[in-house]
Amino acid sequence: MGVYGDYAASIIHEQRSRELQAQVRQDRLARSGREDGRRSEERKARARAGARPRTV
Repeated sequence: MGVYGDYAASIIHEQRSRELQAQVRQDRLARSGREDGRRSEERKARARAGARPRTV
């Protein structure tokens, strides 16, 4: 490869790297959002269970 080919390859490499980093960031945000939602549901379920009268 010539000088221009190396330069073009480095630009493509940088773009792909940025795209992968952005995808990882989105995946992390989505995962943490799902975990927060699950924790919230668990907390609500515990509160509901504690508020119900016990029938024995």
